[in-house]
Amino acid sequence: MARIRFTGALGQVLISSEDGYRVLHVHAQGAIPSSSSVSVTYPVPIKTQSPPLVLATRNGVGYWIAFAHTGGPGNWTGFTASSADMGLGTIVEGGTYKTCCIDPPNDLGSGFKMRSRSTGVCTFNSNYQVFSFLGGSQTWNYISTGRVGVTYYHHFSRSWTPSNNYFLISHVAREFVYWSESNGVVNQNRSTMLGIGHRETDLGNVYLSIASISQDRPRELGIPLMWGR
Repeated sequence: MARIRFTGALGQVLISSEDGYRVLHVHAQGAIPSSSSVSVTYPVPIKTQSPPLVLATRNGVGYWIAFAHTGGPGNWTGFTASSADMGLGTIVEGGTYKTCCIDPPNDLGSGFKMRSRSTGVCTFNSNYQVFSFLGGSQTWNYISTGRVGVTYYHHFSRSWTPSNNYFLISHVAREFVYWSESNGVVNQNRSTMLGIGHRETDLGNVYLSIASISQDRPRELGIPLMWGR
C-alpha cells in the first residue's frame, strides 16, 4: 500500500496514512444549555472505543466541573457536567461545545478518505470537520487563594485567544488529588472539585481552580490546557 502524507508550510505532518499521525474529527457540536446541571445528547452516538474529547466555550464567567461521558465504548451518547462559581458568587450559564475523536467511521458517502497502512483503520474522512489545535500548555500561573466559608479556592490561569476557540473540559472531575508543601512537609490533599473556566468578563484567561479544605496550594498541577477550533 502506498504511503500518503500531507505536510504544512513549516514541514509539519498534517495527515498521513502512517500510524502515529492522527487528526481529531468533530463528530458533534452545538449549544450547552444555560443551566447549573448540564446534560447534552449527541445527534448520533459516537462509535469509537476510546472516549471522545469534549472542548467548550462559556457564555461568560464561571466554571465547568464534574464532567462525565454518557454511554460507553462504541456508543458514546453525550455528556453531563455542572456549572459552578468556584468562589465568584455570580456566573453566566451556558456555552457551546465540540466533541472530537480520532479514527472516524468510514461512512457518510463520497469524499476523500485515508486508511492506516498497517491496520486499515480510517484515519481521515473529509466528511467530518477537522479540529485544529491552536495552543496548549501544562504550565499554569498561580494567581491567588481565596476562602468562602470553610472552603479554600486555589486559582491558576493561562492566557489564550478566546475568539471562536474552544478549550478542553472533558478532563475535569469532581475530585482531584494533589500535593502541597507546608513548612518543608509534603502533604497529599483531596479537593472537593476541580473546575475550568473564566473569572474575568473579557474571557482572556482560562482558569483552573481547585476547591479544598486545605489552605495549602498545590505544588504543581500536571493538567493540560488545550484549545483550538
